[in-house]
Amino acid sequence: MNTPRWIAVWWFATSFAATAFAADLSIQNLMTPDEFDESGLRKLTPAELEALNEWLVRYTAHQAPFVRQTSPDVKKEAAVATPPQTIRTQIDGHFNGWSGKTTFRLKNGQVWRQRLPGVYVASLTDPEVEIYQKALGFYFMKILSTGVSVGVAPAE
Repeated sequence: MNTPRWIAVWWFATSFAATAFAADLSIQNLMTPDEFDESGLRKLTPAELEALNEWLVRYTAHQAPFVRQTSPDVKKEAAVATPPQTIRTQIDGHFNGWSGKTTFRLKNGQVWRQRLPGVYVASLTDPEVEIYQKALGFYFMKILSTGVSVGVAPAE
């Protein structure tokens, strides 16, 4: 039996998207450092952690929407979850950009860390930023004067 062309195209597109997103969708990015430690996942070898992250991408792509619709526990949690909010503040002091593992100290007292690799060079003082949540709970910080964004996570 031949697979209809649209199914083959859909499967390829979702598989490709899941693979491309895998660098972003990792258990390390989804959990706080404390949650990661408390779960015992630091005991995993790099290969075991990679296998877990690959499973997470497949699960998210194919099973998570179904579980969200059918699991009473997930429905209950979704009902009490707070909606994503946007944080608007300033980086405290001189800002040189980011370089892969940058920590951002904000004027509102929060500290965020760079979550995604990348380099951005700037020379700004107290730039205004907006931190917002996107799909799957990932946060991004946008430098409002330049429009440039980077993936971030709360530093703990």
